[in-house]
Amino acid sequence: DACMPLSLVILFFVPLINLIFFVILAAIPGSTTSDRPSPLSARLGHLIPESEFGSAAFGIMATALLTSLEITFTTNGLGNYGWGLFVGIPFFLGLSSTMIYSFHRPRPLGKSLLVATVAVALVGAALFAFAVEGFICLLMALPLALVLALFGAFIGYVLQRRPSFASNTLNVVSIGFLLIPGLILVEYGIGETPPLYKVTTSLVIKSDPETVWTHVVTFSQLPPPTEAIFKTGIAYPIRAEMHGRGPGAVRHCIFSTGPFVEPITTWDQPRLLQFDVSEQPRAMEELSLYNDLRPPHLENYFIARKGQFELKPLPDGTTLLEGTTWYQNRFWPAPYWHLWSDAIIDKIHNRVLLHIKSLAENEPRKSTEDTR
Repeated sequence: DACMPLSLVILFFVPLINLIFFVILAAIPGSTTSDRPSPLSARLGHLIPESEFGSAAFGIMATALLTSLEITFTTNGLGNYGWGLFVGIPFFLGLSSTMIYSFHRPRPLGKSLLVATVAVALVGAALFAFAVEGFICLLMALPLALVLALFGAFIGYVLQRRPSFASNTLNVVSIGFLLIPGLILVEYGIGETPPLYKVTTSLVIKSDPETVWTHVVTFSQLPPPTEAIFKTGIAYPIRAEMHGRGPGAVRHCIFSTGPFVEPITTWDQPRLLQFDVSEQPRAMEELSLYNDLRPPHLENYFIARKGQFELKPLPDGTTLLEGTTWYQNRFWPAPYWHLWSDAIIDKIHNRVLLHIKSLAENEPRKSTEDTR
């Protein structure tokens, strides 16, 4: 009835996008409806330049401004980093910018995708310039946001083929910018519980478990990081201190942004050290034009729950050392941000394990005479 390609039925199976798509379909009149624009649509048409460049610039600027305001409200106002922010807003940014660009006449697919790409870039630049977000976080969100914006632009390109496209533009664009805040508020009210993830990293150390254990419990100052990821501001480990001994002792793992406080729950020397995480520092120092930029997500959005070191003696006298972290991440969609978190935690594990390996393998071994 909407005269749209039947292949778009696949959108019914995409989380959140399916709800948005239902609303878009509801906003689009049936094929028998008059093609005549409504008075409001006619007024919108007078505002949008008829030239290709002018309509593209108007679509980009108008949607980028509204999108930036929505993102600021969602992040700094609600502290919500969910589906609405990372899926709904980019999708409607691409859709709306393309529909405004194509208001007066159909535009090519390639140029429609370009308009959506420029709109995404402009929003990112505005969030960076006005101290809403730091550079690294914007860079992490870019792949997801760009794909969804291009997807929205493609839907806009499909819609522009309808004879009554101009009369539908105002309906779809206005519903988009009214619907997304509503979805975000609902999502904020529900407060979905993030899943618990587990990351394990291991390596073989040419030393016995007892020697390795001494450097697991506490280790000296690590050298400055050489990994590129830690030069972006992401927190990295510096040293570990142990206060007490056995279950109930407290281990402090000092990071570049502050200490992780880790009460010991299992002390099985020299096999297993397990601990909870009762306090943790912020996740990173943002790269920004401004000093000490602290958007809400730096505090308690990545949540380390517990960790452990397990030492396994190998037949050749070496030791397999495994480091494991259990964590939650209050970013959605969880599968996307889970990839980033796992990669960063694995890098942190490697930095610690390689340092322990170096300390254990370079420690002078006791001779037989010394033992006697």
